[in-house]
Amino acid sequence: MKAYRATGSFTISKQNYMSREQPFKIEVAANDEADASHKIISTIGSRHRVNRKNVAVTEIVALKDDEITDLVVKRLVGGA
Repeated sequence: MKAYRATGSFTISKQNYMSREQPFKIEVAANDEADASHKIISTIGSRHRVNRKNVAVTEIVALKDDEITDLVVKRLVGGA
């Protein structure tokens, strides 16, 4: 597994007239970029009850072991 950091935003819409963009930056352990994108979209969807079409991942970057800040991701990758 490798560590990835993804940035993007998702749309929060509580009511039809009120919506806003919420930016995010998440680290995740995955096999490749497609798997990382899928994990991020599903995590944001379950945490914030957002549809997949409302999540926009703009950038996915592979991380080195010394760049990982999330301790769970570091453990999964094998850096700790």
